[in-house]
Amino acid sequence: MYYYTINLINISNGEIMKAILCNKWGDPEVLELKEISNPQPNENEILIKIKAVAVNYADLVMLKGQYQTKPEFPFGPGLECAGEIVSLGKNVTQFMINQRVLAKIPHSGFAEYTLANPEFVYEIPNNMSWEHAASFFVAYVSSYTAIKYQGDLKPGQKLLVLGASGGTGLTAVEIGKAIGAQVYAAASSQAKIDIIENYNPDYTINYKDKNLKEEIKNLTDNKGVDVVFDPVGGEFFDQALSSLDWGGKYLIFGFVGGIPQIPSNRLLVKHRSAIGCSLRFYENHDKEKIHSSVKKLFEWYDSGLIKPFISEQFELKDAQKALNILKSRKATGRIIISV
Repeated sequence: MYYYTINLINISNGEIMKAILCNKWGDPEVLELKEISNPQPNENEILIKIKAVAVNYADLVMLKGQYQTKPEFPFGPGLECAGEIVSLGKNVTQFMINQRVLAKIPHSGFAEYTLANPEFVYEIPNNMSWEHAASFFVAYVSSYTAIKYQGDLKPGQKLLVLGASGGTGLTAVEIGKAIGAQVYAAASSQAKIDIIENYNPDYTINYKDKNLKEEIKNLTDNKGVDVVFDPVGGEFFDQALSSLDWGGKYLIFGFVGGIPQIPSNRLLVKHRSAIGCSLRFYENHDKEKIHSSVKKLFEWYDSGLIKPFISEQFELKDAQKALNILKSRKATGRIIISV
């Protein structure tokens, strides 16, 4: 895919903006709030005045230098944002000044302005808030492409979601319900279960109190589920894998709880599949599925089938605090920085 490098000290129109910058690898404490020159779009870019930006686990990985791509210093966290278009490159004809948009960007969204590739910029529905728009792309599009295209989840099938109160977990619950599947939502505390209940799963499971495998067996007449959506990994992977029915699909979405090992015999004996799910695949190899996914998700948003849960909001100066909440794994829903 076409990935460009955001030059934060680009040709300036004389204006200054505030941005959160990283100049060395590490934890959120390496970040600094700086005043720098406004970036200016080249002939193929869009300049967006940011209203809100989402905090993602990938931001933490990128800060440590462990992400799939390593930006050049200085750069900032922030992979998705929402705001108003304030400037267009001469080759950009499909957008207008002052248009309300969301954007998927390579990094550096923790700022007052950012540059964006128009290929991954989308006009947002009139009734969509800045906060919802900023938190929309990474979680919903990632979950949708995984569940729809890789999990091939169909109406009436059974979907188990681990970490179901988290930013991606809740979107998986919503998407499963919107497709028409039976959704089994699992989380690690009653407080998290209380949040999940607002999204109308068919069943909830506190896997700190109950054995996940046994609970799924009881709820499915010993058959198991058709698809597991796992953004957690770690200690509950084994029980979740055992919860798959014959021919079931295990969607590997993340490893915040640790990277599990998959015994190949466990896949063979029940004709199961373990599938790695990465949005970057579609960005690089099948962009049309991204665009069609956004269209469908906007339709669901307009009809009320999905609605991002914003658990906390911070100002730009408190970016370290926002990222540390995510790092502690205490976050539910999405965390937003309002600019």
